[in-house]
Amino acid sequence: MTGHSKLLRLGASQLLGALSLLFLTFDTPAMTASPSPSYDGNYTVSWDSTLGCTYNDDPPFYSYQCYSLLENGVEIGASGYSLQVTGKPEGSYDYYVYYTFYVYGQLYDAYGVEGASVIVGTPPPRDSLSTQLNYQFQTRQGDINYDGRTDLFVQRSSGGVSGNGVLDSVILRQNASGGTFSPVVPDAYSSSIASGWPLSSATPVITDFNVDGYVDVEVKGVGAATGTSADDQIVFSSGVPLQPQPLGLRAVDASLKQFVGNSLDYMVNPDYFHANAPLHYFSGTMIYFDCEFAGYGFYEGVISGLYGDWPCTVYYYTVSGTYSDYTGFSERAVAVWSYEDAYEHGAIGEGESTEGTQEAAEDVLGVEIGGWPMEEEFGSTGEHTDSDVRRGLETFWAILGIGRASAQELDAEEAPAQEPRNPDCIWLTGKWIAGGLARHAVLEHLSLDPAITISAYDSDPRDWVDGTLISAKNRFSDNPFYTSTLSLVLPPTGLPCDSATTVPYWAQLRSADDHYGDNLPYDTIPAWGHGGYNSNSYVHGMLNATNGSVYLPPGASLVGWGVPVPASAFQ
Repeated sequence: MTGHSKLLRLGASQLLGALSLLFLTFDTPAMTASPSPSYDGNYTVSWDSTLGCTYNDDPPFYSYQCYSLLENGVEIGASGYSLQVTGKPEGSYDYYVYYTFYVYGQLYDAYGVEGASVIVGTPPPRDSLSTQLNYQFQTRQGDINYDGRTDLFVQRSSGGVSGNGVLDSVILRQNASGGTFSPVVPDAYSSSIASGWPLSSATPVITDFNVDGYVDVEVKGVGAATGTSADDQIVFSSGVPLQPQPLGLRAVDASLKQFVGNSLDYMVNPDYFHANAPLHYFSGTMIYFDCEFAGYGFYEGVISGLYGDWPCTVYYYTVSGTYSDYTGFSERAVAVWSYEDAYEHGAIGEGESTEGTQEAAEDVLGVEIGGWPMEEEFGSTGEHTDSDVRRGLETFWAILGIGRASAQELDAEEAPAQEPRNPDCIWLTGKWIAGGLARHAVLEHLSLDPAITISAYDSDPRDWVDGTLISAKNRFSDNPFYTSTLSLVLPPTGLPCDSATTVPYWAQLRSADDHYGDNLPYDTIPAWGHGGYNSNSYVHGMLNATNGSVYLPPGASLVGWGVPVPASAFQ
């Protein structure tokens, strides 16, 4: 019996020891490092668990557990909840909380799963956006983790310098579900392996999709390249020098395409949603009773009611009508229209409208929009200096950028395809600004002629009524990258894309523009009768004066188009 009792006690102590181990759970501390990257070697590392050790001295279950901070795998002195770091030399620094616990004669240890990293270095120069648009990227394919699924390696092959905030390289690692991906920044070994993969049929298209001043990459043909039904993928550059991790990854799926397609249709036709939403009819009947209690006391009324003698009349009230059903559209695109419509009817201010439209677009993209220093191309004066106009421009360009990159896959009912424009044609293009501002028309010809765009604008963008209508060639904000396609321009010959016709007609348009004296009054909305004209009036008047014409999409709203500048102004 004694030996048997000893085994029982030993078994019980082992069980209790194991149970005590269960209660010594390791809560992985959440860690942050800021700023990251650091350009001066100064930063703060924070975590949410106190460093140090705690002990249990009760025999026979003596135990302890300790938290310590590791920098690049080496324990460093730290306490509390944060560490102030100063004067670090250039390099990469990884931080983890290291956990050690001892229980029932056994020592265990583990790294914190969630760490924090900081890169210290001098930020490389940032190229202008127009320069970045000439960067080159390539896509290769292979299987980085040998799981049998095809992964994609996207790498910048030329342009700029490494670490300048634009994507250097990323592996789009296919997830276990297939057809979805996670962006993984490769280490040196993985990068050398992936660089030897064969080139992929998936092709990169670059533009600044979120308008932060750093070009992003849309990888097209992902499904065919990986043998799946995967959507194309937008990889957003970090937008932070020395930060290699992309800002985000967005599949160009049905919801994104619908949002962009509906938004483009709305840009062309502000009445698009209202005019195309189906009407649903509804009706309902309400029943109510009207009982006469005159001549009855309370108790008499109750008794009389029990025997069915109350003089009550039953009434039926029927309600019917119609309502517009917007559920067939992108919810976020409808939200953009709703904010615009509310502003135009005076329900909200311009700031609330532009902020709401931008938030709706950001909700779809999954990243913030904006941050590009427009002044580098547009100058220090102009409409972009107004914060509300600026937000409107950012939202418009974000939608337009995706529309151009995915033109073939978009289902736009009224908007022209926003794919690259044929350089042999003369185009009517436009710029749409959120916040209810008027649309702006531009004439464009992508030929060897030094004048690519012709338009007009207010001499004082902040004075919408009393300024002067000024003409301009190659105005920064009319750059083809920033405008949407509205229509082909038909020369007098009727041949829209014949260079033998369009080149001399463009010269005729240039001559008409040269003869304009920059002397007519500007008016944001000429139809209100103030006697002035706007950019749309100018373009329409120039076409009339040179016998050119355009076909505007149904419902296209170009405020002032119906009040063209007189032909005599161009002679």
